[in-house]
Amino acid sequence: MPVGVVRFDDPGSVGAGWASYNGEDMRRIKSIGDLETSKAWLMDMTYPAYRNANIWKAPHLKRMDYLRVKPSALAVELNLEGDPQRRLSVLSDIYSKTADILIDKKGLNLFDPEPTAAHALRALKSSVNWRIPPQISDGVITAVIESTQESQNGSGRASRGTRAIGASYPRAGYARYLMSRPVPCGPDWSAVKIRGGVKRIGVSKGRVIKGTAEWIQRVEEGAKENAFFFEVSVQGMPAAYARHSMFGNGANTPRRWATFPEVAHLATYAALEIHSGYRTNISVPKEDSSMPDPTLSGGLAAEVEWVSRCLPPTKDGYNPVGAYIRAYDRVACANAAIELDGLGYRVASYGAGRVYLYASPRDDRLAQHFIDVGLMPPPRA
Repeated sequence: MPVGVVRFDDPGSVGAGWASYNGEDMRRIKSIGDLETSKAWLMDMTYPAYRNANIWKAPHLKRMDYLRVKPSALAVELNLEGDPQRRLSVLSDIYSKTADILIDKKGLNLFDPEPTAAHALRALKSSVNWRIPPQISDGVITAVIESTQESQNGSGRASRGTRAIGASYPRAGYARYLMSRPVPCGPDWSAVKIRGGVKRIGVSKGRVIKGTAEWIQRVEEGAKENAFFFEVSVQGMPAAYARHSMFGNGANTPRRWATFPEVAHLATYAALEIHSGYRTNISVPKEDSSMPDPTLSGGLAAEVEWVSRCLPPTKDGYNPVGAYIRAYDRVACANAAIELDGLGYRVASYGAGRVYLYASPRDDRLAQHFIDVGLMPPPRA
């Protein structure tokens, strides 16, 4: 089913503006009353404005990130900012093809009341019945929730003459990578005891802490059959890493827990103490032959799919699979951020396959540097 895109004259209101449906030439609208309720429309406006307009419960008026990437961000990515005549028609064509893929391959219902397509797909998935022993139930749930973090914030602000400029991994390939990684499959859980009550690993004052390699190797061997969640405290890290990868900076909740993939990454540059842990079974998901399609719309659809796998079954629920996928994502983005920081750029944030830097739009080296670390630069980087 095709999708439309609406851009208002005043981005903070839902008055007059322009609309395009399924790649058609844009047309003038006087208000949202001119938008057919039998069609789905993406509102190209800020989320606060969308919420304040009190239209978020109208099933045909979708918030700007319903299909993951906002129209304004996609316009930048496609260099359409200065071409208002083509902007809406190109975007509505891309989003229509994205929606068609999700409807055909995943059964998406555009008029589902869920806030985003990822939430709508999540509602179609069957949840694992995690069998957590009562005596460790609260601990496991806390561990999973605190291990889950969508994006990582850097420290500091843009300096004079710079702004946040982002680049992303190729969406389709990146989605394929994330959806093929081992994830918790349950259903049983058990506690992991740490000998002596605490284990120190990682790097301190430029030197690898004794026993780190052996501990990582031992857990890696166990990770062939188990997903691990560890209670961790960071005892220190070099300033060069703290600038962009401070543990928990950007999380929605204070963090004391991390998945093993994140712990292994942290141990390459930070001094850690491991206090306790939990384990459950792990497996590689069955390959989804329907995703991802290598086109731009297919990449957007694939991103919606992998994000849907990360969402908890309920607003206040937890999802061990999501904790692991998000960890793989942040580690992949962190590797690019580390290299870019080493080239002198200030990292603003990273996550969901994207890295944002504070850089000058006139920096003619930026595009090449993004490419060198495997990211696709925006057209004018």
